[in-house]
Amino acid sequence: MLTSDIEKKLEKDAEFDEELIKENLCPDLRDFLSVCLEHAGISRGDCISALDLDRSYGYQILNGTRIPTRNVLIRIGLLLGLSAEEFQRMLNIAADGLCTSKICWTQRFFMQ
Repeated sequence: MLTSDIEKKLEKDAEFDEELIKENLCPDLRDFLSVCLEHAGISRGDCISALDLDRSYGYQILNGTRIPTRNVLIRIGLLLGLSAEEFQRMLNIAADGLCTSKICWTQRFFMQ
């Protein structure tokens, strides 16, 4: 079944609630990490210290102004004790931010 087929079925459904979908969109990495830190009972400062990150870089990651490397994401996941599903979700959320820069870099590299 194609996405367009699913969209057509949803539009025909009398109970389709577009606002519900908008409210439950995938969070950005900042929001995801904030929730995970809260659930783990770890402060932002303690997280940065435990990961042995530069203080500025760590806060930029947690504020959403920098996208961490995959290695840093794995370290964060291990520190927070994320389940396999949570780990995968974190990597997928971060990948949305990484894809744009990687695609641009790849295009510049191969288009020369």
